Amino acid sequence: IIPRAVRDVFTHMRKSKAKCTAYVSFLQIYNEKIFDLLRDPGRIHPLQVKEDAGTGFYVDGLSEFGVSSAFDCLKLVRIGDDRRAVRSTNMNLMSSRSHTVFQMVMETAPEDAEEGDGRVIKSKLNLVDLAGSEKWNVHEHLTGAHVSELTNINLSLHTLGRCIEALCLKSSGGASTAGHY
Repeated sequence: IIPRAVRDVFTHMRKSKAKCTAYVSFLQIYNEKIFDLLRDPGRIHPLQVKEDAGTGFYVDGLSEFGVSSAFDCLKLVRIGDDRRAVRSTNMNLMSSRSHTVFQMVMETAPEDAEEGDGRVIKSKLNLVDLAGSEKWNVHEHLTGAHVSELTNINLSLHTLGRCIEALCLKSSGGASTAGHY
């Protein structure tokens, strides 16, 4: 989905009469810690989520790269994807062990903006790839690192499911939606 979305965004930007600029970032959440896939391949420096009253939530220290084409953007996707935490499992030789968020920020000057007035419209596209849940195999010896990965992946997927359920309950006025996420 990411390559298709990137190509569509750049096709739209090329067709637009407005001046458009794009920036990308790529992070992974591994064992409940956030790492920059484009600047920290060894997962040495975990990042923190912070909140700013004006701009909202952000990941402090996350790199952001200016891109001018789908090719540039997809090159960064490949770099980040190659750095993602993976492990061999019974179902997959290269199973992702982290959740990733690929973000594109597009800045466009409004059509009625005059040169140098500083007005921009910002748009964000967040594309998320979740690690798949994995069942515990009680007959298999698991290392401490593997146990930690399994626990954290399944916990975060469970938490996400509960968030989605709460949002469904809120939008449905409290009607039960159990099991519908």
